[in-house]
Amino acid sequence: AAIMERFRDHSLRDFAPLRILAAEDYRTGVRASVPNADVLKLFFDPESMAVRPSSTPPIIKFYCVARWMKCLANG
Repeated sequence: AAIMERFRDHSLRDFAPLRILAAEDYRTGVRASVPNADVLKLFFDPESMAVRPSSTPPIIKFYCVARWMKCLANG
């Protein structure tokens, strides 16, 4: 749980070389259609990443979304 609090720290501005543009904390119920959960979604440009603790601590799981439109367009 302590590592999730480090990700929730508002002074966190970067993740590796990526600049954090925004964050959604699902623990506080960001969206009415999504139940509260210990998940934090970080937004970069153009990628995003969800972070959540594993059911087997102390592991953290990362779910990354990347856009590969340039690669797809070039075949």
